[in-house]
Order: sequence, then C-alpha cells, then structure tokens
Amino acid sequence: MNKRVSKFLLAFVVGIFLIAGYMITKNFKDNDSERKEIVDVTKTPYAADSNGLSNSSDDIQQAINDVSKNGGGTVFLPSGTYQLKSKIFLKSNVTLQGSGKATVIKGNFSKVGSPLITNKVTVPLENVTLSNFRLDRTGTNTQHGILLGNATNFLAEKIEVYSNDDRPGGAIGISAFDIYAKYPSKNIRVKNSTFYYTGNFGVQFGNVKSGVVENNDFYDGYREVIGVEPYGKSGVAQDIKIKGNFVFNKAVTENGTPTGKVIITNSSGGSAKKILVEENVIQEDISSGNGLPGIAIYGSSDIEVSKNTVSNIGGSGILITSAYGKVAEKILINDNKVLNCSLRNKSAGISLNDTHNSVISDNFVSGGKHIYGISEAKASNGNIIKGNMLYGNKIPVQQSKYKEGSKYENNHEELIK
Repeated sequence: MNKRVSKFLLAFVVGIFLIAGYMITKNFKDNDSERKEIVDVTKTPYAADSNGLSNSSDDIQQAINDVSKNGGGTVFLPSGTYQLKSKIFLKSNVTLQGSGKATVIKGNFSKVGSPLITNKVTVPLENVTLSNFRLDRTGTNTQHGILLGNATNFLAEKIEVYSNDDRPGGAIGISAFDIYAKYPSKNIRVKNSTFYYTGNFGVQFGNVKSGVVENNDFYDGYREVIGVEPYGKSGVAQDIKIKGNFVFNKAVTENGTPTGKVIITNSSGGSAKKILVEENVIQEDISSGNGLPGIAIYGSSDIEVSKNTVSNIGGSGILITSAYGKVAEKILINDNKVLNCSLRNKSAGISLNDTHNSVISDNFVSGGKHIYGISEAKASNGNIIKGNMLYGNKIPVQQSKYKEGSKYENNHEELIK
C-alpha cells in the first residue's frame, strides 16, 4: 500500500469518527432540548395546596419563575383547587398545564379588579402556553380571567373560563386596553376552549397582529363575546382569523356598552383590517336574548364575513356601520345564513349603514321580524348586492337614497304574503 493510499484511508477513518461524534453530540443536544423541565407545583420545594384552603399564589409563581429562569418547561398543576390571593405573572418559555376541568384556579382578592393571570407588560413575554385547566371568576373581587400585553407566540388551548353570573371584566384580553394596549402583541391563538358568562368581553384582541380565535364555545355573553378592538390612535389589529366558534346567548345580561356578539370595531380609536370571520355559529335563545346584532363591523375596512350561521338574534343578523366619523368600507359579506333575526328591533337581516365599496353576495336571509332582508341606508354607496336569496321578509331590499354607485343584481326575493 503506497503512502498516498494510506493517507486517504486515514483521512476517511478520521472523517467517519468526526461525523459520528457530531451526530452523537447533536442527538444529545436535541434530546436535551426535548426534555424540557416539568415541575409539579404540589411537590417540594413548592408544595402548593391543591385543596383550595390556603393561598397558592406564591408557590405557583415561584415555580413559573424557576422554570423560566432554567430555560423553559412545564409547570404542572394536578387535579384540585388552587386559591389565589394575588395574581399570577407569566414568564417566557413556560407552559402552565393542568389536568383538565379537575384543575381549578380561583381568585380570592382583597381589592377589586385583579385578573387571575397576567404579565409585566414592560418585559416581553414569549413562547407561553396555557392548557387544560379551569379559571374560576366567581371568587371575591375577581373580574378578569387573563390580561396580557407585549406577548409573542402565546397559546391558550383547552382551558375553561367560568363564571356563574354576569360581572365586570372579561375572560381573555390581549393588548386590549389601559396599560396593556400600549404594548402590542403578535402570534396569539385561543383555541378549543370554553367560556361561560363572559361579561364585558369573552376574547378581546386589541393591538394584536396575527391572531386566531378558533373552535371555542361561548355561553351567556352579553356583548363583545369575540371582539377585535384596537386601542388608541396608532393602535392596529390585523391578520386575525375568527373561525369555527359557537356562540350562544340565553340569559339577558347587561354588562358593558351594547355592541354585538362578534364585533370588529375602531371605537377605541385604532384601525382594524384584514380580519376573517368564517364558519362560526351564533345563536340566541328566542325568549331571553337581547336586541344586539350577531356580527357587527364598526368603521373598519378589509373585513371578510363568510359561511357563518346567525340565528334567532334580537338585532340584525349582520350589521355594518360607521363609528366615530369613519365609514365601513371594503367589506365582503358572502355565503352566510341569516335566519330568524331582528326579533326585537325589526330592522333587517343584514343592515348596511354608512357602508362603502363593499360586496354583499350569495347570502341566505330568511324569517324573523325583518322589515327588510337587506337594508342599505344612511350614506351608503358604491356597494354591490348580488345573488342573495331573500325569503320571508316584509320587504326584501331597502335601497339607500344615497345609492348612486350601488348595484343590485340577481337577488331572489320572496316576500311574506
């Protein structure tokens, strides 16, 4: 064997060892990254009380602090009730996880107004998940469930936010108002969760970019059950999807300014755009609902409302209107079912007020006490209303006196006899 061949073989063998060493090291590192720390708050050194008899705030908080400081992981709350006498502050890279509805977090605060879970908004909050537990808002001085700001990559999944009556505050607010709104958030998801008696809001996105509210169930919410409401003159909410949610209102609750069950609005001064409201089911109990609309868009633009079913609503099934001097424009209302709405104010199945350059197409509007199937009123113009199926309305379409630029095409109309 000549020297040239020997050197080649030696280099080849050394190369194999180096590659093998790299792969082993990489696997160790990958395994380390997958073996995130899991801390049980009921175990030493935390020893949180899961019987709900004593304060667990400090124990849970210390566990969150330790896990975040050590690079991230899961703080686990086994079945039981955890009493909070002070709010919990989330930290980056931490998952707070329970054992489903059997894990209950309940507040008992000395001062009114505290949320159960929040964060210090001056410090960025990243990569946080809340899952598999119940937040109980029925305790002393408890108002809000979760309030966050300055959050990135946040997920709330398979949680329940519960109250047994209508009370001030709401369930989940992200960069929604006050100090929280001064710190925008992005990549926010609320999925597969359940909410009871949401109060002033169920899930409210304020200054949020890239958000999802998907496959959640909401019961007994008066107003803004799901809301997109950017805050402040420079506030922006955009690229948000509201999809596959079920909203049912039975009791007449009266907390907060009347708006609607699912709303997109600039009423707090900001700009909402590029919002999709799709495949949601929104219902009220016929005998005990209120007079608010099902889906409402106030003074916003670039909004799509498609393939929703809105039924038994006291107000309009879908309302588009201006807010604070800003018209609604570039709205697409397509392929929705609006059934038996306007039960308490006798307006329209789909109402357009101060709506410009929008398309209302291929919707099915039927029943209820509608005076109009579709109403285009006030300073509305430049709209296209086409291909809609309008049944059982006293008057199928009310055309605005300002309708110079609007077009009505191929609407099928069958009046009440």
